[in-house]
Amino acid sequence: MRIKNRWSVTALTTGIALMTTGIALMTVFVNTPFAAENVLKIGVASAQTGFGKAWGIATDNAARIWRDRYNSQGGIKIGDKKYKIELIFGDTRYEPALARTVGEKLIYRDKVKYILTPGMPIGGTIEGMARREGVLILENSSSGAAVAPEHTLYFDTLPYMGVSFPHYFKKIKKQFPNVKRFARITIDEVWDQAYSKQSQEALDGLQPWAKWVGEVVFERGVSDYMPTVTGVLAKNPDIINLGEVGTHVVPVIKVLRELGYNGPIINVNAGFGVPGLVETFSQIQNI
Repeated sequence: MRIKNRWSVTALTTGIALMTTGIALMTVFVNTPFAAENVLKIGVASAQTGFGKAWGIATDNAARIWRDRYNSQGGIKIGDKKYKIELIFGDTRYEPALARTVGEKLIYRDKVKYILTPGMPIGGTIEGMARREGVLILENSSSGAAVAPEHTLYFDTLPYMGVSFPHYFKKIKKQFPNVKRFARITIDEVWDQAYSKQSQEALDGLQPWAKWVGEVVFERGVSDYMPTVTGVLAKNPDIINLGEVGTHVVPVIKVLRELGYNGPIINVNAGFGVPGLVETFSQIQNI
């Protein structure tokens, strides 16, 4: 290659010098003990906004506490090495379409090998791609979806509701021994419909306490709660069990009380969190 003028020669020489210096510096830093820090990247596919944000925010905060605890001790020990934990968050809004997008980013771009999720619509959506890529999913849920034989890298972290519900309803029976008619408000999602079935099975084992008189199913995203509430009140319940209604919990309870229902309202995991509880109690005197 022929260099036409001295300015080109100077620029080329300077560039080579800078490149050489950069490589030398990189070599120095790579060989220092400060550079060779092992990092364990973990994806958190949760929901900071939208329907399931109470579950998502709780999952995020728990993950941060866990990360900070181990990182303050130099990292988590795996074998004979310690790894600093790096969390990569993604907001799915608890919606399957967004969950797929977040899952693809975490798996294919961020190259994580572990993903935490707050619930089945997220874990269930990304399970296939995660299994194909050898990515383990830890779900902060008890839906039972992870027990399918083909879900070899998909794990629930909470007790299965089919096991928990009988013990839960025994406590409710002790607190409200005189109720006779049990109704449920269920959201139109596969996991909550599974919980509804498990609730019925748990009640069957407690007869002759409260008889299952039915449920009302509604879609998330609705803004008119009157059909749902009047539908469940038409069953004349003594006690109402709220399903996993997420951010709908406050307006549903409010309408129930406004229409004169004064009986107990129970729930295992509706998903409203502490802020939702505070809002509910501040808005509704007779809860």
